[in-house]
Amino acid sequence: MILLSVAPLQARLLFRAGYLTQTLSVSEGYNKFLSERYGAKSPRLSGTALSAAFWGRGRWAIGMEFDDLSGSIKYKTLNGDNQENKMKLQNTMVFLAFFLGKSGRLEVDVGYGSNKLTREFYGYQDYHITTSNISSQVGTQESSTKGSIQMLQILYRFLGTTFSIEAGGRYSMNKHQIPSSDPRPGYDSKGIPTDLEFDLGGLGLIGAVSYRF
Repeated sequence: MILLSVAPLQARLLFRAGYLTQTLSVSEGYNKFLSERYGAKSPRLSGTALSAAFWGRGRWAIGMEFDDLSGSIKYKTLNGDNQENKMKLQNTMVFLAFFLGKSGRLEVDVGYGSNKLTREFYGYQDYHITTSNISSQVGTQESSTKGSIQMLQILYRFLGTTFSIEAGGRYSMNKHQIPSSDPRPGYDSKGIPTDLEFDLGGLGLIGAVSYRF
């Protein structure tokens, strides 16, 4: 995340560049389907989180963050070949940051925004291939969905003031609907395409460097 902090008098611009990693749940919905179909036990999204914020005279700042996350699910096909399905998630958020304690080392951020998920998946690892579905079982299909994200983040500044190093955790709520008409939909227990929810939220870890001026 990058924060900006400027100001005529004591206000600042705060820029932040971070690396975020998050493991997805496989307990239900489309997450569970991917786990059962591809053997994905702990799919993960990770990548950069950049932000810029205006930091006024008080103990708060307001800014914007842009995340560029990606992940993959590796598996073997029925023929024993290695294959990889790819995911890319792009978040755009507005957030408020609150600096706590005498030195302001502890930071709490709350944010809200929108995002886009792009999936590039190969044909499903399915034994039940027939003449009516074989065309959809081969090659890659790319599809995208849009959603909203809410996040709560806690950061602690370990080193520095103007130029600093921080680390912490993030909890996000971020769900996408994968429709039955999707090129790579989820299936129910009877093998019929069905609408499923893809939970891209949960707990994540973030490390960052910030520059204040």
